[in-house]
Amino acid sequence: MATLWLSFAAIVIFGVIWEIHVLKRSEVSNRKSILILLMWMVAAVVFGYLVNLKLGHDKLLEFFAGYVLEFTLSIDNLFLFMTIFGYFSIKGKLQQLSLMYGIWLMLVLRGILVVAGISLINRFSWLIYVLGVMLAISGCNMLKKRGNEANLDGRLERFCQKFKIRRHSLAVFLERVDGHWRFTTFFVCVVVMEVLDAICALDSISAMLAMSRSQLVVFTADVFAVLAIRSTYTFVSRLAEKFESLRYAAGLNLIFIGLKMLFSPYFEIPVGPSVCFVVAVVILSIFVPLVWGNGRNVNK
Repeated sequence: MATLWLSFAAIVIFGVIWEIHVLKRSEVSNRKSILILLMWMVAAVVFGYLVNLKLGHDKLLEFFAGYVLEFTLSIDNLFLFMTIFGYFSIKGKLQQLSLMYGIWLMLVLRGILVVAGISLINRFSWLIYVLGVMLAISGCNMLKKRGNEANLDGRLERFCQKFKIRRHSLAVFLERVDGHWRFTTFFVCVVVMEVLDAICALDSISAMLAMSRSQLVVFTADVFAVLAIRSTYTFVSRLAEKFESLRYAAGLNLIFIGLKMLFSPYFEIPVGPSVCFVVAVVILSIFVPLVWGNGRNVNK
């Protein structure tokens, strides 16, 4: 187990430091984004292979299921990040840098959620029902057209006015104004994103706990998926706008996992079929709009 934790830490630390170095040197093109995305996916596959060797095939399935779940839910979070970047006027390379700097805070907050979640469920088994209902409701809300991004914009404006946050176009956390040090919008943007990300992570981590109760499996699958999405934000955000149906896939998967948790004391759905369902929903959410769109264009 210690070997897996050390391998995971080495991969994440090296990957994030290297990526921040690359981002500081130049803008990330679509080609570079795809290469970075593939790099993190390969890293997840390699780590999954190590999980299979050390912990067995069942844990590998749990890891893969958690990875796919978090990947789709993280894509939905991109719409929230777009709103935050738009309000704080964070553009271009600074968007990617803010996401990468925030990864360290993200690791801490998500680690706390995983440890606390598993400990509470092991101590209070009835929490399974609470989490199941919460996930089903969250999934239903994701299937609706939402206005959360617009509401968030107003809250951010009130927050910045209250604390006199100044806009800044550089990747710095502090600036000196009239002899006093003040936080920049870049710093506030990073903090706001990570706090909101932790709140959104309640859904994804709760869903992953329906698949596995291993802290290693849940945490590492979660982090690898988030890193893959964040590292290629510019590229993936464009895909997210094109394939907004992924939001509905995330909603359906949350409903499925919520029902799985609610009925788990009476009827246990194996990890294998659960993985197949989650992956199938994601694939359909991508290809159905493409086929439907092409069919409508041909009819026209």
